[in-house]
Amino acid sequence: MFVTVIAFCLASVSADAGIRIGSWNLKHLGWNNGKDLDAVAHIIGRFDLVALQEVMDPAAARKLAHIVAEQTGEPWGVTTSQLEGDSSYKESYAYLWRKSAVAHDGGDSLYVDPGNKFAREPFTAEFTAEDSHTELTLGTVHISYGDNRSDRTAEIKVLDQYWRWMGTTYHGRRLLMGDFNMPPTDPAWRGLDSLATPSITSGASTLSKTQGRYAHLYDNIWHNKSDRLNITARGVLHYPAILGMSHKIAYAKVSDHAPVYIVLGHGKVDTAPAKGQKTVQTTPSAATCIDINTASPSQLERLDHVGPATAKRIATHRPYRSLGGLTKVSGLSRGYVADIRRGELTCSIN
Repeated sequence: MFVTVIAFCLASVSADAGIRIGSWNLKHLGWNNGKDLDAVAHIIGRFDLVALQEVMDPAAARKLAHIVAEQTGEPWGVTTSQLEGDSSYKESYAYLWRKSAVAHDGGDSLYVDPGNKFAREPFTAEFTAEDSHTELTLGTVHISYGDNRSDRTAEIKVLDQYWRWMGTTYHGRRLLMGDFNMPPTDPAWRGLDSLATPSITSGASTLSKTQGRYAHLYDNIWHNKSDRLNITARGVLHYPAILGMSHKIAYAKVSDHAPVYIVLGHGKVDTAPAKGQKTVQTTPSAATCIDINTASPSQLERLDHVGPATAKRIATHRPYRSLGGLTKVSGLSRGYVADIRRGELTCSIN
C-alpha cells in the first residue's frame, strides 16, 4: 500500500494576475480508490479555472472544490454535468473556478449529439475572466479509448460539428479541452484542425509508471484560430515532481494524466515543488492485492473501469485462470483489461 502525507500552503492570487486555465483527467474521481484529494487540490489550486474529466460521482467534485477553497483561503465554485455513458460505465464532467478570478455565467449544457457518435457528450459552460472581462465558452470531453484506434477516431471526427455548435449557441471565445486519447498530429483531427488549433503541440501528458517518463500527448486545449487570445504560456504541469511523488505513487494516488494548461494575459502557473511534502512508499504485498477470484465487489471496484455493476458481473463469471479472462465480462474490453493489468493492483493467478 501507499501512504502519502503532504502539507500544503498556497498564496491567494491577485485580481490582476491574468487567468490560468487547466484541463485534467482525474482517473475515477469519486470511486473508493484511495485518491489523495489533498494532493489533487494542491495542483488545482495553481490554476484559476479547471475542466475535469472522469468524475465518477459529482459529489466528489463538490468535495474537491471545498478542499481547494480551504487550501487557498478563498472561495471556489463548481459545476458538474450529470453522469452519462452508453453502458453501465458512466462518467460526468466538472468545472472548478477561483471566484476572485473567474465568474461563472451559466449556460451549462450537455451537447445534443445528432449522430449519437459520442459515448459521453461534451459538457459546455460560460465564464468571464474578471480582470480582462474576456468571455469564454468552455467545452470539455473525454473521448472513449475503446478497443482500437477506430473507436477513438469516430468521436474525434465529429468534434468539428460540436465546435460549430458552440459557436452558434454561445458568444464567448471558444476553448475545447479534455482527454482526447489521441495526439493532435493524428489525421483524424483534419475536420477540427481547419477551424481550431491545439494549444499544446509538444511533450506528453499521460504518466508511465516508469520513474520520470511520460507516454502520450492525449490531453489538450483547442482554441479558435481567428480569436486573438492573449495566450502567454502553455504546457503540461508535471505534477509528480511538484508533489515529490514517484510516477508509480502518483499513478495510484492522484491520476495517470497530468493537467495541461494555458495562461491568458500576464501571470504564470506555479511549477515550484510543494513545501513540506513527505512521501512514504511501502511495497504492495499479497495481503493488499486484489484477487479477482475471491475479492468482494467493493474490493473489485478499486480496479480501473470497474464500477458496482461490473464488479457483480466479474463475480458471476468466476473462476478465472488469468486476467485475460476478464474480457468475457460485459463492459470490459481488451483495452480496459490491459489497463487493469497495468494498474498492478491484482494478485497473480497461478
